[in-house]
Amino acid sequence: MTATNPYPDHEKSSEPIISIIVVVYNMEREAPRTLHTLTPDYQGINANLYEVVVMDNGSEPPLGKEVVESLSDNFRYLYIDDAPASPAFALNNGARAARGKLLGFMIDGARMLSPGILKYAIKAYHAYEHPAIITLGFHLGSTFQPDAVLEGYDQKKEDTLLKSVNWKENGYELFRISCLAESSKNGWLGPISESNCIFIKNSDWSMTNGFDVSFDMPGGGMCNLDFYHRVCTNETFEPVIILGEGTFHQFHNGSMTGKKRKKRKRQAKIINKQYSEIRNSTFKPPIVNYDYIGHLSESAQKKIRRSTHQINRFEGVRSLMKVTYEHVKYKTKSFICMMLK
Repeated sequence: MTATNPYPDHEKSSEPIISIIVVVYNMEREAPRTLHTLTPDYQGINANLYEVVVMDNGSEPPLGKEVVESLSDNFRYLYIDDAPASPAFALNNGARAARGKLLGFMIDGARMLSPGILKYAIKAYHAYEHPAIITLGFHLGSTFQPDAVLEGYDQKKEDTLLKSVNWKENGYELFRISCLAESSKNGWLGPISESNCIFIKNSDWSMTNGFDVSFDMPGGGMCNLDFYHRVCTNETFEPVIILGEGTFHQFHNGSMTGKKRKKRKRQAKIINKQYSEIRNSTFKPPIVNYDYIGHLSESAQKKIRRSTHQINRFEGVRSLMKVTYEHVKYKTKSFICMMLK
């Protein structure tokens, strides 16, 4: 893939359009793959359009400045000494360190990206006054990872799985070896609970009050879901889903996905209790009238079928336009901006 610059006028500016903040913690295996999917050649855009700010949340040993900054001149590495267990502090500090006009947040550095995310994020940045640009989450493997563990899924099997497709040359191949994450189980056209790669304008950052550091558990508990919910229910923001793109979770010893089902259920009760104590309510995914921007690669087209089957099941969605798979397939071959209102 060749890096191009769709905005040649931007070469006159010393500031990037995007700053994408990636939090890592003890991800020596996973982080290099994630960061490869953020390189200019993989994303197909010039390095001067964006920067990657890697926030190391106290890894032992540290991931390292050399490992990160050798990947591309637009990568920066910041290590947090005495880091809190939650990544909320790292995300907020990454936002303060960022130079871009559009801030992207990745709470989990184990999530690889598809190749069009940054290109479409830039398009949405120019198209909307107050965009909240959202991506869906997928898990590598054919089964939701906490369930896959019961069938023997582990890092070694995942390494073999990744070798089965040429993802470095064509990142859309990741759709062939993945399934929807639980938080995105309804697909691009249904309600989702969170976005593990979400963008807002730097000028809008103050409206969000940042990531709430009250969510102080390892992994952040419901910190990311809370941020997504607050942004999507703020009437100033214009939620935009990047259609046909996504992030792909690598199996690691994470706070939730790395646990087997029983331990995960116990942990879920704890983090839900904390959310209720902080927000005085039970978490429910927001019902959002999204706009859409993007395209459907051949590999992603199969994933859209689930969304077209699910869309009429949800309160608040039934009144939207009826969408069939064939409609989506043939109306989204190129860049679109479709409003479901």
